[in-house]
Amino acid sequence: MRFGEQRPGRDLDVLVLGDVNPDLVLADAELDVVFGQAERLVGDAGLTIGGSGAIMACAAARLGLRTAIAGVVGDDLFGEFMVCSLQERGVDTSGVVVDGALRTGVTVVRERRGPRDPHLPGGDRGDER
Repeated sequence: MRFGEQRPGRDLDVLVLGDVNPDLVLADAELDVVFGQAERLVGDAGLTIGGSGAIMACAAARLGLRTAIAGVVGDDLFGEFMVCSLQERGVDTSGVVVDGALRTGVTVVRERRGPRDPHLPGGDRGDER
């Protein structure tokens, strides 16, 4: 275990078994995927807590419940981001296994912002504290 180790030792209200993967949100009013396109600059990009398990754990902790999550991340920057972000939000991550043989999964979210598509910061991703 790494990434700001935690040790269990407290009673829990909620134990979440689930995915611990970040969302990479790419936002641009003109964001379209074109076949054969080599690269594309976007107007904005952000990394946020993703995965239904991690989002659920953040929501429970925000409600004041003693919450822990059990899952697996890779020994990489995305895994470290997720473990540290969950800990910052009061989630016990002592049940998260850091596996050097794996890479942390990442979901790429395309967000098209325009005059008719208002952006609501944070959404349900556990970003708001």
